[in-house]
Amino acid sequence: MYKPQTRLKNEMRIFGITPHDVAMRLNRPYSTVQQWLNGYSKFPDHARNTIQQLINERKSGRENQYCNSQENAILTR
Repeated sequence: MYKPQTRLKNEMRIFGITPHDVAMRLNRPYSTVQQWLNGYSKFPDHARNTIQQLINERKSGRENQYCNSQENAILTR
């Protein structure tokens, strides 16, 4: 057994990224991604990079969403 990816799983949860999202992006079975995240199989570096890309996409999306809501609040005053 390998070390579970607890920190990464928590970060995924914060940004609303599911193992299914990762599986679709990597074109891998859901069960394989679950095994990686839970430490039952070795976690490949390319999977970590892909998850980090998904997190960064969600981060930038939230920043844009926040900026747009601030602009709308100013414009409606």
